[in-house]
Amino acid sequence: RLQEQEYQSLQEVDQEMVNTKRLIDVAARDVDLRQQELDRQNALPSGFASRAEVDQAERGVLEARQQLVTLQNQVELLQKRRVRLEAAERLAATQLRAAEVNLERTEIKSPIDGVIVKEDAELNSFVSRGNALVTIEDTSKVEVASSLRMDQLYWVLDQVAADSEAKSLADD
Repeated sequence: RLQEQEYQSLQEVDQEMVNTKRLIDVAARDVDLRQQELDRQNALPSGFASRAEVDQAERGVLEARQQLVTLQNQVELLQKRRVRLEAAERLAATQLRAAEVNLERTEIKSPIDGVIVKEDAELNSFVSRGNALVTIEDTSKVEVASSLRMDQLYWVLDQVAADSEAKSLADD
């Protein structure tokens, strides 16, 4: 969302620059018109235009030029702001990529099936790479020590054989 916001800000700055350039064209035309008026005032024979009218025309030219320079400065400022926003957009893209990498690193998978016998990390805590999180006991094979008599051992072995036959009949 931050990257999208920076992109929208760039579009706003671009539109402001277009609008300001249009205003510069209008201001430049205003300077030309006021300069023509001043030239006409100065071209009149003495006595036809009062000094106040000539001064007013000069003041108009100066005001128009001041407006033009202000708009030109505004365009330069917008260009610098655009460069800053482009850098902010690139930063947001970099932060997004870093967040995606960090998200990939948050998934923990066990290489074996088993039962967790000990938890070494607390919920919602930060864990450094290589630290043990849990101790898992592999339950695919289990060694059981027992003391059985021979008749009890035959009974266990008969149970295993009966399970095998039941599975083969179910598969058919």
